Amino acid sequence: MNNLKTIKIIFIVFFLAACAAKPKAPIISKPILPKTEESCIARGGEWIFAGPQNVAKYCFLQASDAGKKCKTSNDCQSECVERKNGNFCADTFSDCFAPTGHGTVTQCVY
Repeated sequence: MNNLKTIKIIFIVFFLAACAAKPKAPIISKPILPKTEESCIARGGEWIFAGPQNVAKYCFLQASDAGKKCKTSNDCQSECVERKNGNFCADTFSDCFAPTGHGTVTQCVY
């Protein structure tokens, strides 16, 4: 009888261990883009004109994880861009991105 009780306890322990939540991948922290030319250049960015009429300037900054495979934008410094050959982290922080509604974006075409 004791053996049966021991087997039941072992089974329950293994069953509960199998049901335990899997650890989630860490979410990459999203850097804040510099707002001034000086801080932009200090971070290795380029201070360039933006927008349809090129009237405003902003910081064009490369992402260090550009081109890395991703599932959602939580996996990237910038955004996870859907492409024909898979999902990849965006090359830059400042681009035109259109949300897909399921954790990724598409890149705008001008």
